[in-house]
Amino acid sequence: MKDNLIEIKANYETIAICENFTLKHKQCELEITPKLEGIVNKNWEIECAKNNKLFNGIIMCYGSHYSTESHLVVECFPIQYKYFLAQLKGVIDFNLRPLAVSGLIIDKQKNTLISKRSNTVTQCKSYYEFVPSGGIPGDSINSKLAQDQLALEFEEETNLNSELIETITPFCLILDKKNSVYDICCIMQLNGDLHNLIKSCTDGEYTHHQVINITRVEDFLNLHQMVPTSLMMYDVFKRTRMG
Repeated sequence: MKDNLIEIKANYETIAICENFTLKHKQCELEITPKLEGIVNKNWEIECAKNNKLFNGIIMCYGSHYSTESHLVVECFPIQYKYFLAQLKGVIDFNLRPLAVSGLIIDKQKNTLISKRSNTVTQCKSYYEFVPSGGIPGDSINSKLAQDQLALEFEEETNLNSELIETITPFCLILDKKNSVYDICCIMQLNGDLHNLIKSCTDGEYTHHQVINITRVEDFLNLHQMVPTSLMMYDVFKRTRMG
């Protein structure tokens, strides 16, 4: 894991370590000319032909952040996913930086959940990652949107009821500099034993789930390919929460 982190930290950065995050709406300053719109739409057609599961939803993008006495305030704005996809594919650079959420589940027995991504996802095919995770939608905004989205992702990716979640506590903000994505990472305290709760994968994003005690996670990480954000999140968790 140590060797992997050295390489990963060239492209990933821990922006902040803080338990209180607030999302705040910011006006989108992106100007889309008809020419740029045509380029974006052409790229969208090409990518949809490759992957018919693509969906042009509204995503939330990072604008800036600042600290108050008690909170880290993240300013953000909504935009269609197709613009970020054009940037991701190197067609045009809008300097868009989507906001995402990643959760590290801890159950009553100190177990966590790591799942293997399918080979149909856009990035990190067949890699392992902590579950749940996902983008933050841009169709609405409130100060607890990150926590609300994690609870939704939890239900979709585990097929469990979000009422099992006791608390969702943000603890760090991580930047994927290569793909320009900011992740709000949270600890999710779960009421119950994951070994008894997790049955099978049903959402198509993952091929199988793995329940591992938090004290043995590092052994697992040393043997498997992990999504870099998950490695960074665990590194911060280990340094700040495991002594």
